[in-house]
Parts: sequence; C-alpha cells; structure tokens
Amino acid sequence: MLSSCLFRNLLAVAVLLITPFQTVRAQTAAQPEIWIGPASWFSTPGASHPRAVDFMDMFKPDAPWQDAASHVQVFRLGSVFFHRLGQESNQNEVNTVVTDLKRRHIAIAVEIGVINLIPGSCPDHIQEGYGTLDQARKVIDMIKTAGGEIKYLNTDELLNYGHYFERSPSKTGCQLPINKIISRSTEILGLFKQEFPNIIVGETEPTAMMREEGNNHIKERPDWRAAMAEYYTQFRDALGQPVDFLILDPQWEFKRGSVAEDVHTFYDYAQELKRRGLIRRIGIMYNGGGPFDKTDAEWVKSARDHMATVEKSYRPGPDIIGFFSWQDNPTHAMPDDSSKDTLTGVVTYYFSHYGRTGQPPQPNPQAGQTNQR
Repeated sequence: MLSSCLFRNLLAVAVLLITPFQTVRAQTAAQPEIWIGPASWFSTPGASHPRAVDFMDMFKPDAPWQDAASHVQVFRLGSVFFHRLGQESNQNEVNTVVTDLKRRHIAIAVEIGVINLIPGSCPDHIQEGYGTLDQARKVIDMIKTAGGEIKYLNTDELLNYGHYFERSPSKTGCQLPINKIISRSTEILGLFKQEFPNIIVGETEPTAMMREEGNNHIKERPDWRAAMAEYYTQFRDALGQPVDFLILDPQWEFKRGSVAEDVHTFYDYAQELKRRGLIRRIGIMYNGGGPFDKTDAEWVKSARDHMATVEKSYRPGPDIIGFFSWQDNPTHAMPDDSSKDTLTGVVTYYFSHYGRTGQPPQPNPQAGQTNQR
C-alpha cells in the first residue's frame, strides 16, 4: 500500500495537472502591472524588521495615497504579516486589509515559501523558500475569514534557497536537487490551488543567485543558466503550464562594480526563458540599496537611481514593476507626494517621470480632480 505521505504528494500533483493554474495575458512593455509591498512584518516592539509605521493607516478610505493607489493593481503581503516568531497577526488587521483592497479593486498577492520543510531534514536557520502545510493553512484561513481571495501566489526564492544557499561553511541550506524542490513544493501549491482555484503562481529570485561567494571572492556560478532552465522546465511540467511570472530581486546593495552588469545579464537571460515559453512575464523591483541606505532619503534616492537604470536601458521593459521594501527604510509608506521620502512617493515619482511607456507621460486632462480609489 502507498504510504499516506506518498499518497498526499501524488494527490497534490494530480490536482496541479488536472486543473492548471490561472494565468494572465502578458502585459506589454508599455503597460507593466504595478505591485506595491511596504514592509509588513508583524508589529513587535524591538523587531529587527519593523513594518512601516503607517502600514495599517494605508487601509483607511481617506489614506493619503489616492494617486499612487490609482496606478496599483496588486498589493503584496509577505507571509510574515500572518505569522512571525510564533506570534499571530490579529484577524481584525487582516479583515481591514482585505476589505479596503477590495474597495480599491486591488488584488492580493501573498509571498510565501512552498518547499515543504520536513523536520530534521535541513539546518535550523532555513527561512526563505520553505514553509509548512500548517503555515499555508493559517494564511488561507485568515484571508478566507476576511472574505478575501489570493489572486497571486509569489513563491519565495525556491531555486536560490532550495538549491544554492550557502552563507558560510557552517550556514548552508538544504541544497536540494531541482527535482526535489519541485516534488516537495507540490503539496503546499496544491493546497492553495484547492482553496483558490483561480490562483496565479509565480516567484521571486535574487539576481545574486548567479554568483557564489567565498571568503575572498565573488565569482559567477558556471551552471546558473542551465539550472534555471531545468528548474522552470520542471516547474512548468508540474503546473501543467509555464510559471506566470518571475520577479527579479536585484542585489543593488552589494555595491560592487559588477552589480549593474549582473542585474542586466540576469534580466536578459530571463527574457530568453520567456522566449522559450518557460515563464510568461518578467518583473523587477524598484527598491533601495538595502542595509547600506541608513535614512529614508538615501533609500528613496537609491530606488530612483535603480529605476532610471532599468527604464533607460532594459529592452523590452519589465511586464511587472514591484515597489517593495522589507528593510527599516522607508519608515513611512505615505503620503504619495513624489517629493516625500516614502514608498508611495516613489510610485508617483515613477509615473511623473516615466509613465507606463518609459517616456515622460502626456498631460492628464483630469488633473486636479479628486481620485477616490
């Protein structure tokens, strides 16, 4: 007889293959889909990664991000919003978030690890990329209790943390073969699919994945292109169709000479995977320089600089643009005045300087009218 664990895995794969995940029509380079994701860590005094101080204020009808909200199609919530360090997010907060995003007609994306973490199978420090069925059920239950729907499931760096991760000789990841990453992800993916049949699946990967870091070197991994091609081929086979999106997390904060070239190289190869039908859409984050930015002003300047780099030289342009932060900066998500050092201010800065075409936008004939979104 089949063991119960094997039976569950086979059932999950069957669910994935019988009812393929929903996809969306690819956006043109002139019309990227806009995502936003302020730091949404569980609000804990003294936390190393506190949420934006006005995070929950964003979900009030008169919150001062009306202009930015009119451009945003997707709001990204990290799994840490729902559970962190054994503490649970208040259901009332989830209710507030879901209710307001529905009013604004902004879809919900949840970023979560889906490699099923088997107790004792990996080092204790593993975090990103991995998850458990209990964690997934908690997220699902809280969203459904609030009357919401998860439109996008953004799986969190499965290839990087599942296959490559090694911060030091004493701090390595599971370093799973690619087929094991896929097989151990199907059960959690199947659970989300069961509860949200139209869910759209994609993922985020860091551009630094193409390099390995030693004590005195940072060198290119010889196999990163082949590994990505194999990974997305197997992911496509498991889903029954290509992964809908790959959002690049550029490691701008490394501040080394080759970083800009690395990001562009990674982006160009993602375009090759798209041409080969292994992914449908490519996204990129317009964010700051990580821990090297010590103030809101520094973070916002870095984000604008990175935005300019992509908008001026990356062709074709990204299908998705993500305005994300999980750092201490910017401390405020609002207001959306482009002269302010806030996350929504960066969104309005983008539209005032580049618009959807990468060129200065045309005058808005409705400028000055109140936007009630």
